[in-house]
Amino acid sequence: MKEYLSLPQPGVDEYRRYFDEHTVKVQQTESDSDGNITVKEVEENTASFVSCSCEHEPTDDEWRELLTSEGYTAEQIAVIIPKAE
Repeated sequence: MKEYLSLPQPGVDEYRRYFDEHTVKVQQTESDSDGNITVKEVEENTASFVSCSCEHEPTDDEWRELLTSEGYTAEQIAVIIPKAE
């Protein structure tokens, strides 16, 4: 019998840290009822993220430990988990 891993459920057993939030310009194609096609440029918000599967939301220290064990550098971790000011 083949077993499958359950899919993660964001906020339940899968947690994300977003960083490098920015907007990008993308082209969006639309057609009207007459079949005329128009292409317009729109801005969309986007971000990079890291995620992990966990029974609880990881603390900043747990994130740092995890990212370090996965080969992230101190500089990369500082971008993902900024120090509190």
